[in-house]
Amino acid sequence: MGEAVESDRATRVGAPVDCEQMADLDTTGAEEIISLKEKLAGADVELWLARPPGDALVTAERAGVISAIGEDNGRATIRLAGQTFRAENPGLDRREGEDAS
Repeated sequence: MGEAVESDRATRVGAPVDCEQMADLDTTGAEEIISLKEKLAGADVELWLARPPGDALVTAERAGVISAIGEDNGRATIRLAGQTFRAENPGLDRREGEDAS
């Protein structure tokens, strides 16, 4: 992933990961997700998981992934993740120089 980038941005940024095709999750995978979350946090980016299936979700909860990324950073769909991001950062849909109204 490279070195974490320092940031002073005021905008909340999330990196959604679509987990729908994840058949299962082992402890090594869980550790890697937590490691990725920590690296992204160093760049002020939140890790969001979308659509983890039942077995993978159970393992993620047991292995501490859900508590590490935060209950609020799970999304039912990628679309919902995008909608959440846009709702929390309404100014990002405007082009530079556009009026907010």
